[in-house]
Amino acid sequence: MKKTTKATVAILLSGISFISQAATLDITEASGGFAISDSANVTFGTANNSATLLEDTVFGLTYLSNDPSFGDTGVFISSNVSTLSFDYDFFTSGSDSFEVNLLDSTDGSSLFSFLFDSSSAGTGSSIENDVTIDLIGLGIINSLIGLEFNLFSNIGDSSFDSTLNISDVRLNPAVSTVPTPPAVILLLLGLGAWFSQRKYFK
Repeated sequence: MKKTTKATVAILLSGISFISQAATLDITEASGGFAISDSANVTFGTANNSATLLEDTVFGLTYLSNDPSFGDTGVFISSNVSTLSFDYDFFTSGSDSFEVNLLDSTDGSSLFSFLFDSSSAGTGSSIENDVTIDLIGLGIINSLIGLEFNLFSNIGDSSFDSTLNISDVRLNPAVSTVPTPPAVILLLLGLGAWFSQRKYFK
């Protein structure tokens, strides 16, 4: 019996894309250079890019911060990084909010702010999500920046049970495209033509 086999060869004429592995960002106090408001309200997970913030019943603010304008080491964003991302899990039975800020290394001014306000979501909020921040779009590549996570009580909050879990904080690399040499393209085209015309007998 005579059969014909056909194969499809996918060729990326514009180039070949390479993606490096994402780098976890150490947000701990001991090795990551982050400062905390109170050790009773900030704890770290088994992974050094995760932490839990509990609502401060006295001052109403809990923070995890690495701010160079206050003498902290800061976070350096290298040229091969495109985004900063993290996951969060937030709960409150009252009225609380949390924010994540990227800060200027010299004066601590905000370069970017992500805010979740439970008053807009309703009392008894429980939400989990992931956030990705476009660092290239913000123009802060090859820069030293500050990074802070804040959990705070809204005015009129009567409960003190809010919890913010931050995890999988990471710096993600840009996708680099290397042009495909013409010789490789011709070779792949030739292989594709050969496979599509190949016949064999069983």
